[in-house]
Formats: sequence, C-alpha cells, structure tokens
Amino acid sequence: MAAGIALELNRNGFRTVLLGYDAGQVRAVARELEQNHQYAPVQAACDFATLRCTGEHTFKALVDGLRQEVDEITAVVHAAGLAAVGSFLETEEALFDKTFAVNLKAPFFLTQEVLRSGWMRRGVIVNISSTVGESTHGWAGGMAYSMSKSCLSHWSQMMARELAPEIRVNTVLPGSIDTPMADELLGNEGKKAMAASIPLKRLGTSAEVASVVMELLNNPYLSGTEIRVDGARTVGSG
Repeated sequence: MAAGIALELNRNGFRTVLLGYDAGQVRAVARELEQNHQYAPVQAACDFATLRCTGEHTFKALVDGLRQEVDEITAVVHAAGLAAVGSFLETEEALFDKTFAVNLKAPFFLTQEVLRSGWMRRGVIVNISSTVGESTHGWAGGMAYSMSKSCLSHWSQMMARELAPEIRVNTVLPGSIDTPMADELLGNEGKKAMAASIPLKRLGTSAEVASVVMELLNNPYLSGTEIRVDGARTVGSG
C-alpha cells in the first residue's frame, strides 16, 4: 500500500522522500518512481520497530540527513504497518511492543522530530489507520494491531486540533486491501472469503487508497477527517 501511495504522490508532482524498513523494497520503489515519473525520490531505510534508522542512529540524525537533500517538506504520510495474528491470550509482550513501535510510536516520534526541526512548518499529515481500529469493527484475532490502529486514529484527531491552522491532519481507514499483507494474513482462499463478505464483492486496491490520500492532501478544508476505504464492509455492522 505504501508503494502505491508513493507512486500516486510522485505522479501528482510531489518530490517523494521514501522511508521504509526493508532497504531492498525502498530501492525497488525508488527505481519505479525514477523510471515512470518526473521526480527522483530521496530514500532511506529505517528500523521503525526500534525507533532507530539503519546504522543505529536516531530519528533526529535521520531527519538531519534528509534535510541536506530536501530543504522543506509539506506532506507526511505514515503508511508503515505491522499486522500479526494473535488473540488477547496469545499476544506476547514482545509482539505487543513491536506492533505498537511500528504502528504508533514511530509515527509519533518521527513526526515530532520533523516538526521540532522545522523541516515541516506548514502542510498536511495523513495517517493510514484501519477499520479494525474502530471500536465497533476490531479484529479479535489481531488484538495488538487493532489497538495500535485505534490509538493512531485518536492521535490523528488530537493532532488536528493541536497543529492547526498551519498543519492539517487526516486519517484513512482502509478495510481489506489487496496487498502483500493480505496475501500473508489471508492467503488466496481467505481473500476470496473476505471478498464475498464485502458489498462490492472484491478487495480494494492500493491505488484506491492512494486516491483518497491525495484528496486529503489537496482539499484545504479537510482536517480531523477520517475516511473509510472498505467497499461498505463495515456499514451497519456496528
């Protein structure tokens, strides 16, 4: 999903700064952007689970380095996510900590450094949460993931108030999207069963999520806004 969002940003004229845990995947996305679109991306690998970028540096060092290549940014999209299967009784402390580190703690402190450093003074933050982060639609089989996404959505709402008017903050809540994460968690048969439960009878695409991200970035009166992208799966299920 993150790659699809990066492609859409680049297609719409954003010079993209890519951050991701897997350096190989980051390079692959960067090559695709360079081949098909107008701006060469800036890229870096960062271990979101430990809040340290590759080479054991802090987020401050990471941001300081990126600012040497891009003077100022006007948009931040937090799309990294870690989803692991585990009910309440099955969730070990290490899994809980890693899930919250990637899904909540890293966006929190990375954004804090971006703003403290002055790298971003005006603009938009978009957080990619999930429909399972809503209290009425939680994923019991992924307890830590659901909780972390719920906290991310709540943080977005508070940030929209605290950072206004210079910075807008919005949230996208995808449902079942056809991504490598869905492949890993559901498999082919699970994806078919999930599609059957969705009123639109299919999983969503990364491009469809990316188009919503673009609207939240571009519409100057959207802040504190949450948009579900789930094919109506959660409608009436609360």
